[in-house]
Amino acid sequence: MKRRPIGVRPPSWVRLPEGTTSYTPADARRKAHVESSLRQVFEGWGYGQAITPTFDFAEQLGVGLGAELRESMMRLSDGSGRALALRVDLTTPVARLVATRMREAPLPIRLYYIENVFRMEEVHRGRRREFWQAGVELFGGAGAGADAEVLILAAESLQSLGLREFQINLGHLGLIRAILDHMGIDGTERTWVLEAIDRKDETALAAALRAARAPARHAASLRRLVGLVGRHEALKAARPLRTLPGAREALARLEELWGWIADAGLERHVALDFGEVRGMDYYTGVNFEIFAPGVGAALGAGGRYDRLLAHYDMDMPAVGCAFTVEALLGWMERAGVQVAAPRRVGIDMSVGRCAALREAASVRARGQVATLEFGPPARRKR
Repeated sequence: MKRRPIGVRPPSWVRLPEGTTSYTPADARRKAHVESSLRQVFEGWGYGQAITPTFDFAEQLGVGLGAELRESMMRLSDGSGRALALRVDLTTPVARLVATRMREAPLPIRLYYIENVFRMEEVHRGRRREFWQAGVELFGGAGAGADAEVLILAAESLQSLGLREFQINLGHLGLIRAILDHMGIDGTERTWVLEAIDRKDETALAAALRAARAPARHAASLRRLVGLVGRHEALKAARPLRTLPGAREALARLEELWGWIADAGLERHVALDFGEVRGMDYYTGVNFEIFAPGVGAALGAGGRYDRLLAHYDMDMPAVGCAFTVEALLGWMERAGVQVAAPRRVGIDMSVGRCAALREAASVRARGQVATLEFGPPARRKR
């Protein structure tokens, strides 16, 4: 076989669009294993599958998203002048499903999804423009128990794949918002501050606070808070914030949630990170990201979004979590986790067609894989 000289790009018919991938049978088997394991956990917790359209009206898909995600939409046209887009996130479409076709369903409503999403990302650091998300959404649960259910389910999902070392960085937007409210920072300046915190960019945060003319003392308090990471002891360090409206409730929720975490035996897997704000505008309270050693990108993320359904004239609390399937596959590859191929039974065609087909059917009826052996394999032309 002729080899292409190093540095020479393959012809256009070989290349895929940037940020996309194809799956060989072995790749697809690993992906199916991940999805099957997650599906089993999700359904074991009482979640039912939701399926949403691959594309929708752009203004509907953009509800609750931050500006960066709205700008990353892959837009289409339906020929009538209304802008369409491929789905960029799955929480909003699932929330819309609840608000339209499930308005009268008994609460709480537990839904899961395993679907692909599309984002016009800059392709670097392993980012994709098409990738798969597997997640759950719990509608109608307002207390810490609902938050805990999603967190514990997320941990169990990872453990079902054999992942034993992972960390959930848990925060609460109420604390940062309490400080920003106290400083009177809102509008565009507030967005700049939150974006800097989300990127963990201390230089950008300092610049955003200067632009907002934040008092030095309060700016220092905010920087200390977003740098505060730890286990239960971190809650004690944040207690001085209880005097601010909204902060007391946030700290009380985290305290209660930590009790659930301890009872579930997950203390070593959870770190309180008060600079955890996430990039979605729809988050309102508890929020988190999930990481594993050796994997640069987050495996998953989630949080509470109690006001998202108000866009659809519905007052309902909600909390959810989603995994990036490709990130989980990357972890499996690094960890050397193997997914065995099914054992194949070759059926010799020399016994005759009828006998061979009956034998193959009998093998498949026993739950095994049967392949018809037609003779020596064809030789590849070079």
